[in-house]
Amino acid sequence: MKTIRFVLLATILQLMNAGFTKCQTPNNSTIPAFGLGLHVEQFKLSDNDLNNSPANKIIFTINPTKSFRLEPEFGFRFGKNQTDNLKNGSIYLGVGAFGMFQRSKLNIYYGLRFEYAFIQSSNSSYSTASETTDRYLVVPAIGCEYYVGENFSLGGEIGLKYASLKSTDDLALASSSTTKNYYFTTDTGLFIRFYF
Repeated sequence: MKTIRFVLLATILQLMNAGFTKCQTPNNSTIPAFGLGLHVEQFKLSDNDLNNSPANKIIFTINPTKSFRLEPEFGFRFGKNQTDNLKNGSIYLGVGAFGMFQRSKLNIYYGLRFEYAFIQSSNSSYSTASETTDRYLVVPAIGCEYYVGENFSLGGEIGLKYASLKSTDDLALASSSTTKNYYFTTDTGLFIRFYF
């Protein structure tokens, strides 16, 4: 665990260093400072534990320099099945830190995403049974975006997720139980960003 923390800290420091060093971008390339967008992960074929977590997230893109990006994001999902009284919901918070370089209208970035989701489900038909999950993710990622005009970009990203989940089951007629899970999985996403 100490090795993982050291590698993550070293990567963050390297990204920050890359962001504040002289950018090797052509003089005619400009990166807008602020943006707002949508992170779309619509077609999940695995990650059963993530089904209740938000798939689409709103992102805030902050480019303090031409070679460094911060990207906070959040999402939520709430639903209720009227047939069996099943309720589920989740709240998602994340942040990404990326180094960048540009070639004409193409921007390529690489770095880390840190993510947290709180997931809860309950079923009043079974003596108010409920389950809560805290999910933590670390995602090394690489992506690119293509600028369509000066204020709009389309892009894609691929990453390798390391997930840590802690789930607690609470039953009114039985004692609660806690389980912990860890796993690795690949992740892809589409990004639509509007800059201002």
